Amino acid sequence: MQEQPVSGRRFPDSSVIAAGLFTTVIMLFIVFWLPRQIKDFDIMGWYGLFIVPVGAILVGIGAGSGYGLMSWFKGRKITGSLLAVIVALLALAYAAAQWVEFKSLNLERYGVDFFKYFDVTTRSMTFKAGHSSTPSGSLGLLGYLFRLLELAGFSLGGLFIPIMLRAKPYCENCLVYMRKGSRWWLPAAVPTQKISKKDPVAMQAYQREMDEAHKKGAGIINSLIAAVKERDVSTFRSLLRDNGVDAKAARKLFRSFFLTLHSCPQCRSGRLEMQSMAGQGDKVTITRVGLEPVDAGFVAALGDLRPANSPRASGKGD
Repeated sequence: MQEQPVSGRRFPDSSVIAAGLFTTVIMLFIVFWLPRQIKDFDIMGWYGLFIVPVGAILVGIGAGSGYGLMSWFKGRKITGSLLAVIVALLALAYAAAQWVEFKSLNLERYGVDFFKYFDVTTRSMTFKAGHSSTPSGSLGLLGYLFRLLELAGFSLGGLFIPIMLRAKPYCENCLVYMRKGSRWWLPAAVPTQKISKKDPVAMQAYQREMDEAHKKGAGIINSLIAAVKERDVSTFRSLLRDNGVDAKAARKLFRSFFLTLHSCPQCRSGRLEMQSMAGQGDKVTITRVGLEPVDAGFVAALGDLRPANSPRASGKGD
């Protein structure tokens, strides 16, 4: 058996590191340059709820974007070791930015070394709440807490895009990220009804219908998982065709399940991701309930599958 290459799986790729360092330098240059163009503009000083380093997180996201984008482009898997390297490099970049700023002020001619400069600037940090134009007095030792928050926000913010990419299905054989393909929906609730609180009998009956619908949906999901494991394409297609609904109908329900087929652009094998959705509007919770591997034949057999009552299946168009 031919051994698969492991360079993209075990060790951070040099091009990924280079791209991340490039976006880090760009973002830190912007942070350094903007205050010199716009008075009192300090994005690293933006905080939410007094302790959330919003500005540092945003800068960190931009700085770490190169790691994620190049990993996607080159098909390099986001590993735990790469995440650790990203955090370490961003922390070093933060320290380097402080050093560069110190050197730009040429304070050494006055006998001020870097550590003295860093201590003085940290202790002399001020805090301005909301839209107030009057900053607080110097924070003193408390300034070190905000330095630490700033460093943490910048370093951890840089993990945002890589962690999002890490959650995507990945083909270990071809060393590429899978592409999102077909999606199917299953009801797990009955249509929402307005029932008076003064009618407990109707309320209990409605709740029973909701529970039964959820139990039925969960049962279908379990049957679909079993069909995948047994490579029973016929049963899988029948279950989805007879019980599935379109996305518009599913989003009107308080609870539903949806399945997403991810496939490798090279070998055509895939992953079938199953998730549950609860809530409506802007209060929706999505939970993964399964992720099953499927072979290329299974993927091909599901490409044209539509629920029997969907607009496409019934010939009503998109």
